[in-house]
Amino acid sequence: GLGVYLAGTGIALLAPSVEWLTAGRVVQAVGTSAGLTVARAVMGDLFERETMARMIAYLTMAMVIANALAPALGGALAEFVDWRTVFG
Repeated sequence: GLGVYLAGTGIALLAPSVEWLTAGRVVQAVGTSAGLTVARAVMGDLFERETMARMIAYLTMAMVIANALAPALGGALAEFVDWRTVFG
């Protein structure tokens, strides 16, 4: 999943057009989806049922916070440097 995500990041970073940028973002999304799936499977292996529910809640909270802050941080970064820097 991480390899697929990094490949998509490379495509987006070097995108010569909006179509290539879109393709890179789609590849990133496919790679990102593997991360959450694997994380939940690992939690299922490590924790008992009741504890696992709490740990998945923590994981979900972290993902929500990261997704809420990312556009603002990316926008602020893009104000000061080239938009490609966000992918770097």
